[in-house]
Amino acid sequence: MILFQNIAPDIALSRWQQFSSSAAADLTVGARSIASPYQVTVPKLQHFRSTRETKVATQEASISRAGVQNLRLHDEALQATEKARMDRDQLRTMQAPLKQRYLTDPASALVTLRAEGTLGENATCNVATTRALVQAGLHPATGGTALAACSGDMLLQALVACAGVTLGAVATALGIELSSGTLTAEGDIDFRGTLAVAKDVPVGFKEIRLYVSLNTNATSSQREKLLALTERYCVVYQTLLSGSKISITSDCGDEPAIGQKHGDCRQ
Repeated sequence: MILFQNIAPDIALSRWQQFSSSAAADLTVGARSIASPYQVTVPKLQHFRSTRETKVATQEASISRAGVQNLRLHDEALQATEKARMDRDQLRTMQAPLKQRYLTDPASALVTLRAEGTLGENATCNVATTRALVQAGLHPATGGTALAACSGDMLLQALVACAGVTLGAVATALGIELSSGTLTAEGDIDFRGTLAVAKDVPVGFKEIRLYVSLNTNATSSQREKLLALTERYCVVYQTLLSGSKISITSDCGDEPAIGQKHGDCRQ
């Protein structure tokens, strides 16, 4: 605020008029200077909005197309899954020629399975599977670091895998629908045996337990039959239960001679 003090009234009035006129002119110029940028940017703003709306619409259309495509692919995957889902008739059709061949030619039913591994560092063995290379090592209870897979765990995993596949095939053959299922294998080992701490302690699993949890509408009798047939026809289960003849042979060459025994290796 500007105060006109100690000035004659007529001079004060004159100066006030001059100040008012000057201030009004300054305000007019300032308003024009302020308004001018807005006058320039409004078209730009409109263009920006139009461009942005176009981009948004394009993105939404792209997302919509992608969503439709994903839904289509999902539906196709579901249809493929439904087609690939094996029923009892398909299983019988698939296995019928195999069973017939094994009846007429029993020797063709004898198949030799094979697993290979190469020795690694720090008491490990690299085992090749159909999906990946697994490095097996010592269990922590025998001095391992737990960074490598334990062969004891792999044995239990083989039991779970074999029992699960067998159970699924038996359920299909019996026409039992399974919504879901979980198999868990546990095994008890006294590591004093493998570490030669106590000679009276056997080496290996003392006991193995297989738990099966099924989500199904099958009756109790159907469930009993399903588990009984799974136990009977699971290869790994029967091998662990009944035992199998096993031997170790070695050679001195780079390629192992499976089933052959060699004399002393020459250095």
